Amino acid sequence: MRILALDVGSSSIKAGYFKNAHPKTLARIPITATRNGACVEVSLTGKTGMLAALEAAITHAMEGHTKLDAIVLDTFCPALVLLDKSNKPLAGAVTHQDRRSIAQATEIEHRIGKARHLAITGNRPFPGGIASTSLLWFMQNEKALAKRIAKVGQLSSYLIQHLTGEWVIDPSQAAFLGLYDSVKLTGWSEEICSALHVNPAWLPRVAFADEIAGTSSSTSIGCVFPTRATAVTRAGISSISHCTISKLCGH
Repeated sequence: MRILALDVGSSSIKAGYFKNAHPKTLARIPITATRNGACVEVSLTGKTGMLAALEAAITHAMEGHTKLDAIVLDTFCPALVLLDKSNKPLAGAVTHQDRRSIAQATEIEHRIGKARHLAITGNRPFPGGIASTSLLWFMQNEKALAKRIAKVGQLSSYLIQHLTGEWVIDPSQAAFLGLYDSVKLTGWSEEICSALHVNPAWLPRVAFADEIAGTSSSTSIGCVFPTRATAVTRAGISSISHCTISKLCGH
């Protein structure tokens, strides 16, 4: 089994090519978060953005290898990502270090009730730590941007979409969006989405972390990694799975 493992943190991306569980090639590409007062984001596009770093990590990890059976991805969490209808990011990925949404955290518990929110999500809406606080901040403070929101997810959702075209998330990542019924695992909470005026159509399909999130093709990977498409896709179709992310997985 030939696997490309990608560990996406808020300070670096680590990539490794493994054959039969043995590491063959390893790479580490730094990432820089942008800090502006209480706001902490990681750029997703551009020469110094997340996708460029991911391309570089894949390039180094795949050096000298021509066959690939699967890609396994994990990302830091939370990392709120907002996309428009063309799947273009409306802002950087908002990290767990962001603290701009203190007022919104208080408001969420006021709207839903502290005990009720905890009973549904299993978490209190910690500013930046539960991404619904950051989402509400954008909806209240960047109204022109908020009108363009077509998708709300985590960084894992964004990277998987670029690799496979699928808009998907696992339950652990969904829990830290603050919109998911994490206690009963029954899906996105209609009650919380309604209270926060979040359109459920924006949200990813939920799939457990041991499921296949999607498949890559030369077309989908070529769009994201044109300089390394042949190295990744020479073996044909590669399955891509995402890993469970817990609250402790912020890097």
